[in-house]
Amino acid sequence: FFGLKVTHRSASGYAPGASMVCYPFHMKFHSTRLRTLTHRVLCLSGTAAVLVTFNYVVFVFADPNMFDEFRESYLQDDTTSIFMQPYSKYLVGVNALILALIVPCFGFFGAKRNNRPCLGCFVCCSCCGGCLHVLHAILMILLLIGLSSVETVCRR
Repeated sequence: FFGLKVTHRSASGYAPGASMVCYPFHMKFHSTRLRTLTHRVLCLSGTAAVLVTFNYVVFVFADPNMFDEFRESYLQDDTTSIFMQPYSKYLVGVNALILALIVPCFGFFGAKRNNRPCLGCFVCCSCCGGCLHVLHAILMILLLIGLSSVETVCRR
């Protein structure tokens, strides 16, 4: 894809005439298999980061009364709990965004620096997330089936 073949001299520690594949971020690979795997991890972690950020933006701006709630909360001088304030919803969202971006960062930096613990964490978290999403989809299907049967019973 982005690779450029470069030959290195023996001063760099490689045998004369040995070729390496250069990649963005000044990454060098000794084999095309490693380049392909790194490319896949970088693509997956980048896609996950974009999806998490998009999910957060939709979460924040999906509420049509967001600005009205902020204005009302600053005009009123209530002594309500901080968790009841309208901005607490967005603080929780920011914390969730930061925590959700940790996993793609593990994948990106693990692939970029060839760090096995970061890559292992990325793979395990991605696998657990995928399994939980499949379980969530199955439970939603079962819930819809159950609700449709309850609806038919209630209509009788």
